[in-house]
Amino acid sequence: MILSVFKSHGDTIWNYANGIESTPLSHNDAASKGFGNSLTLQYDVTDTAVAKHVLLSLCETVGARIRAAGAYVSVVQVQIVDNDFRHTSRQVTLASSTNVTEKLYTCACEALRRALGSPSNPAARRLDRQGDAGTLRAVRPV
Repeated sequence: MILSVFKSHGDTIWNYANGIESTPLSHNDAASKGFGNSLTLQYDVTDTAVAKHVLLSLCETVGARIRAAGAYVSVVQVQIVDNDFRHTSRQVTLASSTNVTEKLYTCACEALRRALGSPSNPAARRLDRQGDAGTLRAVRPV
């Protein structure tokens, strides 16, 4: 039936749907554009100390990936997503590229501080009330 409707393209569609592909596989080792990790928590984050603890865990994982790739990064980004799926994101540019967890963590904490801003900032109120996810992304490898 698919051939009668789509003609020769129907044969291609049927092959793709059945996992048949004649193009040879190629191995592509493209350099990573960024290293990231995210975490959705089972509980609401109620203070910045807990948020920083989560960031440290994310920094350790991302730092290990950066070092394993033999890379260095120059930008750290932190994103907060609340349980209403509202996003708040900030990034910090490092003075010099790094792959050291402690430096990534320091920058991530600064990005978190910027994302939260003042207590009157809606993002800060959301973290205090219902923030439930965090993402750390280290970008711009050198």
